[in-house]
Amino acid sequence: MLQPDLSSSLTWDFATPPFAQDALTLSSEEFTARHPGHYLVYMLGNEQGSDFAFGTLEGGRLGMSRTLSVAPLQKRPDGNPFAMMITLGRAPNNDIEVASGDISKFHAYLTQIGTEWRLADAGSSFGTFVDGERLRQSVPTPIHEGSVLSFASMEARLLSSASLQAFLRAGGGSRAARAS
Repeated sequence: MLQPDLSSSLTWDFATPPFAQDALTLSSEEFTARHPGHYLVYMLGNEQGSDFAFGTLEGGRLGMSRTLSVAPLQKRPDGNPFAMMITLGRAPNNDIEVASGDISKFHAYLTQIGTEWRLADAGSSFGTFVDGERLRQSVPTPIHEGSVLSFASMEARLLSSASLQAFLRAGGGSRAARAS
């Protein structure tokens, strides 16, 4: 499971999204029922000693402020025409939009076959990696919970709903009172 960096400079914003507060207040069963599926957890701007805030933007868009961000692995209703894949990239029509210069407009995509997730590079300029291994273009590679996914210089982890709740509790439980 992904272990957060719990340095004293880490801050959390529990105002958005609602699942962050739910992680602290709901039982595991209630959280999983309300927030099913899988998530990508990104540590953006993770220089040593940086201040971080937790957040996502509506529609899966992620900003590049120094933020711990969570993106649900799901299609956006107003997204792209690729029905069988969840796309990630800099362009606004991606299911997960990442505003960073080293992320390609259409950087990578995820597919799900049964319960297995697969990640493929979409011909990005700076590469897509799984656990340190660079992916070949358009070759879907199985990924598992906790896999280290790198999109250019951005690192992410794949977490299930239950692992996301445990992660948020481990990293934010003691900070919730200060954040509200």
